[in-house]
Amino acid sequence: MSATRPSRRSFLLAAGAAPLAAPLAARRLAGIDDPEDMAAFGRLIGLEFTAQETAQAGNNLAGYRRNYAALRANRAAFELAPSTAFNPYPLSARAAAPAPPVPPKIPDDVELPAADADLAFMSVLELASLLRQKKLTSRRLTELALARLQRFDEALLCVVNALSEQALSRADQMDAELAAGKDRGPLHGIPYGAKDLFAWPGAPTTFGAAPFQEQRWEVRATCLQRLHDAG
Repeated sequence: MSATRPSRRSFLLAAGAAPLAAPLAARRLAGIDDPEDMAAFGRLIGLEFTAQETAQAGNNLAGYRRNYAALRANRAAFELAPSTAFNPYPLSARAAAPAPPVPPKIPDDVELPAADADLAFMSVLELASLLRQKKLTSRRLTELALARLQRFDEALLCVVNALSEQALSRADQMDAELAAGKDRGPLHGIPYGAKDLFAWPGAPTTFGAAPFQEQRWEVRATCLQRLHDAG
């Protein structure tokens, strides 16, 4: 054993700086439990391990393997939402759900800009005001957004798949609803774009990566469904 005992932090930092250790780690994870593997790894980075330390590492690794194997045996459905919060309290002790937020007030005195390009820089509430004053339609706003995408996408590479027909059809539906007095809230009639990390029927969900360019999930991501429901 060396005079200076390595700390866990120094060991991990040294391991990260030793590219030649990767093959040894890969062999060990593949199932080679020879204590010499760890000794060889230590020699590469200038550390020595006692037999007790080597045995402890081997036991820990075996436990990790069992845990990983158990996790991989559970096949979660694609539609299963990820766990984003931990609440240890039993259902009987949990507080009631908070009241839904109050939608922001839509102004009623916004003026239509002289140039269509200026619409692209207005806030959602300003656009919502123009829609409700009938100074603007969702179709016109959507056509403007699609035209800007076509104009700038060659340089900025903003879009993987433009769902133009879906967007225009939805815009017409939103215009018809507003005309009939149905108002879904501030987002009603506002066009938007979403990263293709989110699934939507009829469009590939590519993750922005070539290996997934043909990947299609005929489901609606929850966040996109909520935007859809909001108009």
